[in-house]
Amino acid sequence: MRQKILISAFIFLSTMVFSVNAQDAKSNMGCNGKGLMGHIPNLTETQQTQITEIRTKHMKISNDLRNQLKEKRAHLQTLTSSDNPDQKAIDATIDEITGLQNKLMKNGTAMRMEIRSQLTDDQKVYFDAHKMKRGKAAKMRKMNN
Repeated sequence: MRQKILISAFIFLSTMVFSVNAQDAKSNMGCNGKGLMGHIPNLTETQQTQITEIRTKHMKISNDLRNQLKEKRAHLQTLTSSDNPDQKAIDATIDEITGLQNKLMKNGTAMRMEIRSQLTDDQKVYFDAHKMKRGKAAKMRKMNN
């Protein structure tokens, strides 16, 4: 009987701890349902439209680059796990991967600069201040996937 009570208590406490941790992770992501534009005060309809267009344009590029990156990483895995690995092919694939990472990073920065150019000085302050939160949210999503 005592063992059943202990097991039940352990399950109950575990459930409580995990549910609280899940709620904390979601609240720390900085997502209020509005995404990037939720942190920028006093956005006009025109600004919202322009930012949405900019994000869509850059997301198409980023998605393509990420897909290429995944293919190159899979190819690298194939090369490195073969019986007789070709070091020149491995090095070339690594160079291609770093080139794609470079393009992805430049695209992200270009998007942020393009969005920033649409904002007033007050809005830029909020946009810049929340840059770190966007990075933390992305890392949290990556860890949870």
